[in-house]
Amino acid sequence: MNTHLLLPLLLLSEACSAATEPLPSVEGTIEYLGIEGGCYVLRADKETLEIINLPERYRRQGLRLRVKYKAFDGATICMAGRPVEGLEFEEVGR
Repeated sequence: MNTHLLLPLLLLSEACSAATEPLPSVEGTIEYLGIEGGCYVLRADKETLEIINLPERYRRQGLRLRVKYKAFDGATICMAGRPVEGLEFEEVGR
């Protein structure tokens, strides 16, 4: 194999493996905060997440929710937790 083909193949291999890594997931309780016009956060055991795109149907105080997410690299109005973008949402029992 020509060595000039090796680097592109390695880069392609790395890109494919990164795409198949599982998304981080957390389970917690939705909490409404009356700051900056109102914000919803997900309180988990060890952290608080501000889900920047929380669908309206999940904006209920005390709702138990499991969320798969990715990091959000930007500022938020509430600044009440680590900002994330929710990708999958699932209600869970108490």
